[in-house]
Amino acid sequence: MPGWFINCGAFFAKAKAASESIALQSPGDQNRTDNDAIVAVLLAVASLEGFINELADMASVFRGDPRLAMLAEIVQDLEEDGASLRTKFRIAKWILTSEPYDEGKRPYQDFKTLLALRNALVHLKSEKFDFDRETGSVATDKAPPFLRDLEAKKLLRVITTSPSARAPWVARVSTSAVALWSCDTAKAMAQSLIDVLPNLIRLPFAKAFTLDPALSIKANLT
Repeated sequence: MPGWFINCGAFFAKAKAASESIALQSPGDQNRTDNDAIVAVLLAVASLEGFINELADMASVFRGDPRLAMLAEIVQDLEEDGASLRTKFRIAKWILTSEPYDEGKRPYQDFKTLLALRNALVHLKSEKFDFDRETGSVATDKAPPFLRDLEAKKLLRVITTSPSARAPWVARVSTSAVALWSCDTAKAMAQSLIDVLPNLIRLPFAKAFTLDPALSIKANLT
């Protein structure tokens, strides 16, 4: 009888813990920078990476639903080919529902922003700035596109010094609001596939993306 430890929930639980620790330390303080926000972003995406791969593993031995056999085979091929997480989710969504994500709406719209933020953090580059001695203002390089999306959602650190002042974009995204949003986005994306799975596979993954702090979840296909 095959069984698995579902570990993606451990990453999601750690992401939630990081986001909640910021909120507890500075409730309502959007001008406070906290590195735990970066931890939450990275682990939220890691939980989705684990979810789609663990789902494919379980689907590979599930009997009675041809969609899952196809999902397992294609996702495993995509993993070997180094395909992006976006590609895996788009194809999984199509296989399971025969419908694409609406890329202009949540959760996929937020998912794209979250991945862009994660990629910028993982592949971090230097950020140039110019300092004006007369005004004391700092002007940085052109902001990355995902920063505009987060700013529109009012998730970024608020700059309260002067209208012309700037802060590094890493500092601006290091807020409790960004951390909580990253976890909410990860949960919504996982749920978009979990909701259409057969119960034997759905239940352990549904538990993984709750607030359950368990490091791993046992799943058996019986």
